[in-house]
Amino acid sequence: MDADRARVPRLDLLCQIKVLYTLQEKAIALESNYFAFLEDELSNSTRLREQETNICGLNTKVIVSNYEAKVKELAMKANKKAQRNALKAGRAALQGTSSGASQQTRYHLRPRRSSTPYDRPPAPPPPPLPTVPSPFLMPLPSGSNSNKRPSVRQRCRAPKGILTDDYIRFRKCKLVEDIDKVRQYLLSTLNKSVINAMMMTIMNISDYSAREESGIFLLQAMLMTPNTTSLLVDSQKLWPCGRFHNAYSLTHQRCKLRASCTEVAILHYSLLQGANLTQLQMKGAAFDSLLVVVGLSCPNLVYIDVSNSPVSDRGLFALCGVEELHVKAEERAKPRLPRNCKRTKNSRSRGSTTALYKVAEGCSKLASVVAENLQSIAWPPMFSDLNIPIMNWHQEGPSSYLQYIEIPETSGFVAMLRFLPNLRVFWTKVSGRAVLSFARFCKKRRGGGRVILPNLEVISEVN
Repeated sequence: MDADRARVPRLDLLCQIKVLYTLQEKAIALESNYFAFLEDELSNSTRLREQETNICGLNTKVIVSNYEAKVKELAMKANKKAQRNALKAGRAALQGTSSGASQQTRYHLRPRRSSTPYDRPPAPPPPPLPTVPSPFLMPLPSGSNSNKRPSVRQRCRAPKGILTDDYIRFRKCKLVEDIDKVRQYLLSTLNKSVINAMMMTIMNISDYSAREESGIFLLQAMLMTPNTTSLLVDSQKLWPCGRFHNAYSLTHQRCKLRASCTEVAILHYSLLQGANLTQLQMKGAAFDSLLVVVGLSCPNLVYIDVSNSPVSDRGLFALCGVEELHVKAEERAKPRLPRNCKRTKNSRSRGSTTALYKVAEGCSKLASVVAENLQSIAWPPMFSDLNIPIMNWHQEGPSSYLQYIEIPETSGFVAMLRFLPNLRVFWTKVSGRAVLSFARFCKKRRGGGRVILPNLEVISEVN
């Protein structure tokens, strides 16, 4: 009770903006520190390794503590070694001064070269060849050496005895831990309603502001607590600092993100705090790994938007709490497939069947799903009755699933219709075909009986 009384019960809008300004300065300081690590301490090759280092699912606190303990141990060993070397040098100097007079210098006897009259003087060096200026060769600046390049350890500035990968992993985990420290301080100081109001304020500012503000992404991560109800993530404002764009030019110039990037890791650990999250917008910034975290940590989610993101059926299955299992024909207890199914060249229906099983609760309260132009949907090729290919994923590229005439019954869209009973808004551009596949599945399962369709209110269909 004393701790609850010590917390600030409420804040006005101007006070919220003042607190947000202070927190934004802290977020900008963390960003600047990490940007300096990217640009000043990493070479081009190690920057790619930094992008490929994935810390999602790791215990960041243990990694940071183990690294700091190892650095202290190495520093103590280096200090002891320096002391031993200093003692040895002192003893050697004392011994040298005492026995210096008794030591005798030994000379090596070499034959003396005779000077005879018939010795010829050495030939003069040949004259230098004339140099022809070439437009394809640029002169090097004075004092430069093109073959000399700093090593990875010199550019990475990792302590002696620490691997480069361990140092990069420590810096990423250290950033996550610094954000968590600020979050814990806010939880111990402010009331949950104040933190939610500040989150809504910063979301409105970032949504309606045309300019890019530094520190907004880390500021949202700091305000993400178990009592947060809404979260808005914009892929274009994850890291809006120009220095970061220079460091990650290979990724951000193509407007693509990797599942192992630092911003995705920060989202991963922020979504673990979403026990009471009801609205989540991740347009262009969602991954299958993040949706797995959402399915496990956000049971009260009602609205989600994952449009224009590299999401596959695996991420949609995670929202439903199901897994896809391939069962061989000799292992399943169901009747064998008919002959017309075995004649097709579909890999899912030849020799094995695919079934969806409920393994977790998932986001069973989802009522609105927006999933347009998913970039990682990969369905098997479609064939007509004459075994003529109609559509092939590998030939069409991303978003070609919109051209499919029929949607597979084991796809993520059909799984949402099966395992999300509260679904009302289904905005996917293939909702009509998903409903037809769902009705076909229910008809096969019930043996041709009456099919009960889901209670959808809004759907979207492009064909």
